[in-house]
Amino acid sequence: MPHNRHHSIPIKTTLSPNSSWTNNKNKVYIYLIYLVSPMLALIISVKNHKAPWAKNILWLFVAFYGYTMVISSEAMDASRYKDWFLQMAQSDLTFTVFIESLYSKDSQYVDVVQPFISFIISKFTSRHEVLFLTFALVFGYFYSRNIWYLLNNSGTHIKKENLLLIITFAFIIGFWQINGFRMWTAAHVFFYGAIQYLLEKKEKGFIIAIFSILIHFSFILPTILLLLFSLNKNRIQVYFWLFILSFLISEINLSQVREFLENITPSFLMDRVNSYTNETYVENKLKRAENLNWYIILYGKALKWTIFSFIIIIKYTGTNFIKSNKPLANLFGFVLLFLAVANITSLVPSGGRFMTVASLFAVAFIFLYTQKTSLEKRISKLYFFATPALILYCVVALRIGFDTIGLVTILGSPITLFFSDFNLALIEIIK
Repeated sequence: MPHNRHHSIPIKTTLSPNSSWTNNKNKVYIYLIYLVSPMLALIISVKNHKAPWAKNILWLFVAFYGYTMVISSEAMDASRYKDWFLQMAQSDLTFTVFIESLYSKDSQYVDVVQPFISFIISKFTSRHEVLFLTFALVFGYFYSRNIWYLLNNSGTHIKKENLLLIITFAFIIGFWQINGFRMWTAAHVFFYGAIQYLLEKKEKGFIIAIFSILIHFSFILPTILLLLFSLNKNRIQVYFWLFILSFLISEINLSQVREFLENITPSFLMDRVNSYTNETYVENKLKRAENLNWYIILYGKALKWTIFSFIIIIKYTGTNFIKSNKPLANLFGFVLLFLAVANITSLVPSGGRFMTVASLFAVAFIFLYTQKTSLEKRISKLYFFATPALILYCVVALRIGFDTIGLVTILGSPITLFFSDFNLALIEIIK
């Protein structure tokens, strides 16, 4: 094993706020700037990320995006949220009837947070913008806190090599993923809880992670993995070889996967599982995949191979450091286990979404590890090859966001909303 020159560093490092932006006068200024230009306020908050208010500006920016979000296609999840919301707003549905409908025999609802929010908002307004503002406030809270959790644990400064890593983390499940509110909010809630449990052993983190199941039923799987990980010793070597084996698997019979899911899934979830594994759903997914541009197919592979490469090198050059830093060792072990399972589930239609969630944890680990160590020669070389791959990933991820990010989100403000409701998706401008 190569000689390791790293030293053990505690996982928690408090950042010293930028003094020019921490006094109350300047704190008021940043919120006034937000009222005039949320985008400008966001840029200032990123530049001054050590300031205690910075994460709240991102939260507010996401909220503004939610209100100004463009639903550019009826095929979007957001379009279905909107239609269902408008139906409720125009009906006389009572709370009792609503609850009974969620848990009726014919209902497929297990994840109740989104329906509950939609019902509550529909009792006050029929404006779908308010619904997505509420979605954005929920999503944005966990999104902003997750990014700043890494920043607050990154040490006194972010290494220039790692700027792209933190951007990648922010783009893996970017704020524009409010379009798929249930799945991706659950992902950030799960990460928010799990990362605190893994790195700081906070029991409340585990409880928060469990709550993600109420947002999207499929998070039963990550929650079970977190439970299994906590009940067993951190078997990094075992998880590593499971990760390698799963990575090498190229194909698996869908019917066998479906049969396995049927055997382990509670009966009240079976309708939801079947909806993601039936043959019609598979065919539709394949047809859509045939029409994808090359960069849509390649950008996911770029991230996957980058993560794989970093993990291999870290495993064989940083074992001593990881062993001496138990919090990072816990995160590394869970990342390996989660990636191993995600590699298998990605072979099932929609199962690839777990790879996205696992990638969130993987990039977080890589960022924290490389922030807390002197960069080993092979890792330094890897940055050279990883940079174009991660740039491709971030560019394509943002391009996907352009379908719902409006011109008003970038150039408008809460004030201008009083004078005009015109909006246009950025994708319409760049086409």
